[in-house]
Amino acid sequence: MIAGLRSIIVGVLLLLAACSGSNDSLPVATQTLIPIVVTDTPVPILPTATLSNLPVPDDVFVTDIPTESPLLIPALAQPLLAQVLLDLSQQLEIPTDNIQLIRFETATWMTVDLGCGEAGAVGADNLTIEGFRIVVEAEGDVYEYHTDSQSNIRQCADAGVVAGDTTTLLDVDPIAAELTFIAQRRLAESLDLPTRRIRLVDIVPVTWRDSSLGCPLPGQTYTPVEVDGYRIVLAVGDDEYIYHTDPERIFLCDPENEQAS
Repeated sequence: MIAGLRSIIVGVLLLLAACSGSNDSLPVATQTLIPIVVTDTPVPILPTATLSNLPVPDDVFVTDIPTESPLLIPALAQPLLAQVLLDLSQQLEIPTDNIQLIRFETATWMTVDLGCGEAGAVGADNLTIEGFRIVVEAEGDVYEYHTDSQSNIRQCADAGVVAGDTTTLLDVDPIAAELTFIAQRRLAESLDLPTRRIRLVDIVPVTWRDSSLGCPLPGQTYTPVEVDGYRIVLAVGDDEYIYHTDPERIFLCDPENEQAS
């Protein structure tokens, strides 16, 4: 019994020794680590709404832009303009197509001659005639017509025409036109009248001889200097108002203080 038990114990020990040796000889498997590379995460593209009613080639076109706008003539004035063109064409014996409209504006006349400044023309405090001022050019000369709002037209001799020139000063000189407008507005405000009641009688370019602009005040001294400007005469009824200007200044000049340039 004892011998058999020893044999069993010895067998167990030998078996344990054999297992221990086999574990030491087996290789251990290893895994190569791959480094982590950081990549940009793409931003998802969101779908966009599809436009409806897309243009087709026939819908795409280029419009012509006029280089200058024509003078707008109200329907009331068109027969009057036609009369003016016919009158001048008969006078000059030329076709109406050879006459060019260069200025058109509304006006309020306060004399029976429609503001043409004719000798003996009468006016009254309550006389107001609504009408138009029409300036046309033909064969190098400028002609000015004044009308009422009905059917009366009148050609004004040399109205607004610069001596020695064939066109109106206001049409060729924007500074003169702007200063005239300022003078009319100031006079209208001082008399509490609409600007259209202020009539332009005359405007001429002047070279003033000193800083008084041809209108020195008594007791004042002025620097002798040549200054280019304008002499503007406005009228309300039979009353005239004289303005002297340089390109930047404009003031009412008392006729008693006015000096010839």
